[in-house]
Amino acid sequence: MKVPADFKASLLPSAPLKPVMYKEEEEEEEEEEEEEEEEEEEEEEEEEEKEEEEEEEEEEGEEEEEEEEEEKKKKKKKRDNDDDDDDDNNNTNNTVLN
Repeated sequence: MKVPADFKASLLPSAPLKPVMYKEEEEEEEEEEEEEEEEEEEEEEEEEEKEEEEEEEEEEGEEEEEEEEEEKKKKKKKRDNDDDDDDDNNNTNNTVLN
């Protein structure tokens, strides 16, 4: 039995149809991809924040070290000046005694 060509053509769709199941799977895949992208962005942001915090801590540590060094220098200068004053006093006392 022969089937007329018109009948065969009427059965063929003009564009290939996708079953509903494929559409659902595609939507799920898109959602998963979006979630993965969001997670990656969040991870990148967290890493950037950690790096910034580390840099700030390093800067604070360096500032504290500089301040400590300055304080040590000031104390040393003061001690040196006090020692010089003591030496001057000793010299004047020695000259007066002699």
